[in-house]
Amino acid sequence: MSWLKRERAGIKSRPERKPEVPEGLWTKCEGCGEALFQTVLEESLWTCPKCDHHFRVPARTYLGFLADPESFEEHFADLESGDPLEFRDAKMRYPDRLKQAQKETGMKDAALSGVARCTVYMSVPTVDEQAWERLEPGTAHPLQRLRAVRELVDAGVSAGVLMNPIVPGFSSSRDKLERTIKAIADHGARFVGCNVMFLEGGTRAHFMKYLEREFPSWLPRYEKLYERKYAPQEYRKQVQGMVRVLQARYGLGGREDANRVGTVEDGKQAEQVGFAW
Repeated sequence: MSWLKRERAGIKSRPERKPEVPEGLWTKCEGCGEALFQTVLEESLWTCPKCDHHFRVPARTYLGFLADPESFEEHFADLESGDPLEFRDAKMRYPDRLKQAQKETGMKDAALSGVARCTVYMSVPTVDEQAWERLEPGTAHPLQRLRAVRELVDAGVSAGVLMNPIVPGFSSSRDKLERTIKAIADHGARFVGCNVMFLEGGTRAHFMKYLEREFPSWLPRYEKLYERKYAPQEYRKQVQGMVRVLQARYGLGGREDANRVGTVEDGKQAEQVGFAW
């Protein structure tokens, strides 16, 4: 066959096979139309990282956000809708629609009821009055939050405190840490944990402008301490080490003890550390 005839006839080639995309790999955001990896969506707690649209969360997934692991005891698991009106929509009978939904969800009914344990984490970064006024204006007073912890514990709820965030220079001195942890223990908290502040994006820009305006002498030190998102690991270890020392002194457990009975075990030894800021 000549090239001319081949050109007229057209050169046939095998159609390319499109790669198969596993079902459930992507989810389209109803807010902005962005295609999101399902894993990214779940890591973002079912909120679109692009536009903050909140997705509907499956019942058992949402239950996992609220209840302690493996503590849920379901009641009325055999509850199932009836069809006394013999309802039918435009496509199918109600019993058929119900069976389809049951197959998709693995549940007999949309209602999920039962009992579970729940651990409450109250944020109390510091009880220092001046630090609270500077860093958390307009929020509930730290002692008011601790009174809420006391009421929860007295009611049988596992409740504790997260000192989050501990802000270098504002609430990180040994004296302020000790006063805060003593107050937490005095109000009956089951445990205490802590995180040192991190800075990124708009929060970083806002905080640095605040320092420049209110505490200009602190700005160079902060710029050095926060060259990156997090303060240096060594600094964070020093703060966390001091908190462990004070936990042991006042008989408080850590976050890992949230669901245990009792307080810090006698065998736990915290290393004594000190830091400059």
